[in-house]
Amino acid sequence: MVKFAFFLLTALFFPILTATTQTTEQNAYAQFINNGMEQIKEVDYKGALNSFEQARRNNDSAATAHFGLGIAYFYLSDDQHAERELKRALEINPREATVYQFLGELYYCKDELDSAASCWEKAVELDLSASGPRTRLERIRREHKTEKDFNRAVTSHFLVKYEGREKIEARRIVLRILEEAYGEVGRALSYYPDREIQVISTPATWL
Repeated sequence: MVKFAFFLLTALFFPILTATTQTTEQNAYAQFINNGMEQIKEVDYKGALNSFEQARRNNDSAATAHFGLGIAYFYLSDDQHAERELKRALEINPREATVYQFLGELYYCKDELDSAASCWEKAVELDLSASGPRTRLERIRREHKTEKDFNRAVTSHFLVKYEGREKIEARRIVLRILEEAYGEVGRALSYYPDREIQVISTPATWL
């Protein structure tokens, strides 16, 4: 996923990095963007957030800074700010396919499949050669066909999708086990994921 994000950043920012700038402000902006790209590559998301924020302050009307902020926020598990920055980038440049592609990834991770598909369709419309969003569209359509009859159960940390109409008590047992595992593993690793964790269960796993 990091390589995917770096590819999108490079595709969008390449004209900035190769252009000959003429003002101090333009040079500073390009440097902040370049720093942010390198920090994303090195998995330094907080550093990238700071660099892209500096770029935004230098030029708030440039879509690239907002796109970089959106990616940094995404990897910092701040979906609300990630969505805000990606949408802001599209307000500035509504024909940037790479931003639609990453916004689709954000929606996909949030299990908002219709929104994800809409973004990827727009990305393909804007760039017919874009194989990434086309492949993701095919995947999401297969998943939708497979999961359309799934039931769902939600806890504080999990979204569970399962086939059939299992007994309520069996569902409660599985959900309790998941939550207990979340606490035990979190304590052992001193890390608790911020994002909702999706679990797909087949009938054989329900006792």
